[in-house]
Amino acid sequence: MRNPRNWLVGSALACLFVLTVWLVAESLRRQDERLLPELATFSSQPNGARAVRLWLEALGYPIVNRNPQRYLIPAETRLLCIFQPQDVFTPEELETLDAWVKAGGRLLLVTDDPFYLRSALLEQFDIEILVENEQAVSPNLPTVTSRADLAKSRYLKSPHAELQNILTNGEGAVAIWFRYGEGQVLVTTLTDSFSNAGLQAQDNPRLALSLIEYASNFSDPAETPIWFDEFHHGEQPRDSKGLTESLYGTAPGKAFLLAVVILLVALWLSGKPFGRTLPLPTTAEVRAPKEYVSAIANLFRRAKQESTIAQHYLQSLKRDYSQRYRIPADLPTDDWLRAVESTCPDADIPALRKMIHHLQDPRITQNDLLKLAHQVSELIEKRKIK
Repeated sequence: MRNPRNWLVGSALACLFVLTVWLVAESLRRQDERLLPELATFSSQPNGARAVRLWLEALGYPIVNRNPQRYLIPAETRLLCIFQPQDVFTPEELETLDAWVKAGGRLLLVTDDPFYLRSALLEQFDIEILVENEQAVSPNLPTVTSRADLAKSRYLKSPHAELQNILTNGEGAVAIWFRYGEGQVLVTTLTDSFSNAGLQAQDNPRLALSLIEYASNFSDPAETPIWFDEFHHGEQPRDSKGLTESLYGTAPGKAFLLAVVILLVALWLSGKPFGRTLPLPTTAEVRAPKEYVSAIANLFRRAKQESTIAQHYLQSLKRDYSQRYRIPADLPTDDWLRAVESTCPDADIPALRKMIHHLQDPRITQNDLLKLAHQVSELIEKRKIK
């Protein structure tokens, strides 16, 4: 009959294992379903822009994938795309961006956030966004009505002398272009045209591609490396996480903690309690030498080290003869016996040879060992008497 305790331990471990797998899967699912930044090119959510990135890559535009530790625009970048930035630009980052555009860079900024546009980024380029009925441009601007996305009531305004209104919706400009130093800047509020869901609408892909081509000055796609600024979508390289954050803040860390819990529970269920505590003796007993000899003998007997004890008696025998007759004790057995025979005429060489042969036998038994040990001791004592 199966042990009920083992069955209980197995069932508990199985339940804990299933719980661990479920918790890890749930953690990964929640991580995938977290709300990602709008128009982030690493987001496959409806308001993400991963489709634009993949589409441009398929059209032959080289995509720069480097994400530097601090805000540095890669040197090979020909077109910088900033889509609906989430994090505010610092003064140092604005200075880096300003210098890059003035040196001949091309910038495409896609955003319709009026609150963000009033921040330092748009102030750096003298751009303003107007909402609803505020008139941003001349009423004589050409009207484009074939795009559903142009119905949005957020318009752009800028005092640049070479400003060109690329697209309007009858009330104001929704896409503008101007020179900035040696570079060029194109700004648009048509964010839906660049989103994963918006690209499925009619004419939106053609509109988005036209704006990208205009921003790149209609250059050859193969010669226009594009870098998407995900630095301001929170994708900034971070220092390595500490142990606590790695354990409690990541799915592998949580799985490791649960595995430790399972192991501890298994040990608790399958382990045996220690016996009762024994008090320390108050008085120290002085043991007789016989106890130590018996203890060592028992250890050798349990370890089946008869051959080791036999070698000890063999060395004692050879050492006794070697010290008396000045014979090297490390000679081979046959040479040692011949040396004993030549220096000690009264030595019983056949008896010595038989005794040494039995001591060197690896299959020597305990009874034989006791007999041989007694014979060696007697022989050594007799020689001392002589």
